[in-house]
Amino acid sequence: MVKNRSGTVRLINEEQNMVGVVSKSAAVQMAEDAELDLVILSPEADPSLSS
Repeated sequence: MVKNRSGTVRLINEEQNMVGVVSKSAAVQMAEDAELDLVILSPEADPSLSS
């Protein structure tokens, strides 16, 4: 498992649309609300790319 060192992620939603840069906690909450998994696609990017 790769740890995201940044406090933010660049978020892509389930429809492949860029949501934008959001906090990790906001991204986790959005995923939970949508009953989806949050996946880090590019952990080396700054901020990392998540979907």
